[in-house]
Amino acid sequence: YKPIQVIALNDDLTKSVGSGFYIKNHIGKHLIITNAHVVQNGGHRYHRFVQVLDQNLRRANAKVVAVRHSIYFAKIKGSNNFTLHKMADIAILEVENLPDNFEYTPLALSSKKSHGIAYSKGLDYNDNMWEGCFGIAYEGENPHLISQSVTAAHSFSGTPVLNNKGEVLGMITAKGNILFKKKELPLFVKKHQSENIITSEEDENNARLFAMVTSFDEIRTLLYENYNKKIFQEE
Repeated sequence: YKPIQVIALNDDLTKSVGSGFYIKNHIGKHLIITNAHVVQNGGHRYHRFVQVLDQNLRRANAKVVAVRHSIYFAKIKGSNNFTLHKMADIAILEVENLPDNFEYTPLALSSKKSHGIAYSKGLDYNDNMWEGCFGIAYEGENPHLISQSVTAAHSFSGTPVLNNKGEVLGMITAKGNILFKKKELPLFVKKHQSENIITSEEDENNARLFAMVTSFDEIRTLLYENYNKKIFQEE
């Protein structure tokens, strides 16, 4: 898998950096998926154009054609536990002209949940490659990545999460920390009855939350709303 980086220059001259992944060429337009917050230009505004780069820093202009930013993450009253009702943080980019030798890997969306191990690889703020294997824990339909001790960096947003077939289970959207009283607290995944929930309680039985993930179902829904779904069906 060859990662793609997404960069946007904001009105305040700060730079938004994230990752993305290639879906397919549709009528001469290359479709790339990233997180909506990566292409956000302050408040509820979004960039019209951003840049995409391959791992060799070849770049192209991309048009932001659709966004969905719908996240419902709340603290459970009277506890240190949290619940994620919905995670849909998605932007669709279209690129008309990719440079010669621009490196990418077309990825297919998974059609079902996958348990066990997931794989992810991307570029960070300093254009360094990172990769890792993670456990998967579902909270309802929402997948979470778990690790031994670390959490994702901000620049990992938009990185695809792959199953053992190389299909996209989702994309990294939020790291496994929460800001509380100006301090970042680590989050964990724990079993509560028969369900997984997120908690700030550190316990030997709780797994470290690496990242919260926008699922393949949410990505597929936005694609279907903007394109004929037949183009995404297997030939």
